Amino acid sequence: MKITRNLDEELTHGLKRRAAWTRVTVTQIIEDAVCDNLLLNEGCRTETFKFQWATGRGCAQPDIDLTDRDALIDRMEDQSDRGRYKFW
Repeated sequence: MKITRNLDEELTHGLKRRAAWTRVTVTQIIEDAVCDNLLLNEGCRTETFKFQWATGRGCAQPDIDLTDRDALIDRMEDQSDRGRYKFW
């Protein structure tokens, strides 16, 4: 069913960002939010979320200590500033 609603511009941008990040439609996000809100009273979808790992080939750079969390984050932020790596 098609329904037209006026939404706040900031909310709309947030919905679009969430849709792009999660790779689902804006409609699906709105439906899920309404379902979650109604779930206490009427019930809705009972599907469970299925997480899919995104894997790739590669290895750590030789000069990075993966056990040093702070140094690793500093390195990742330094690299992303230069556009070499994209983390999100």
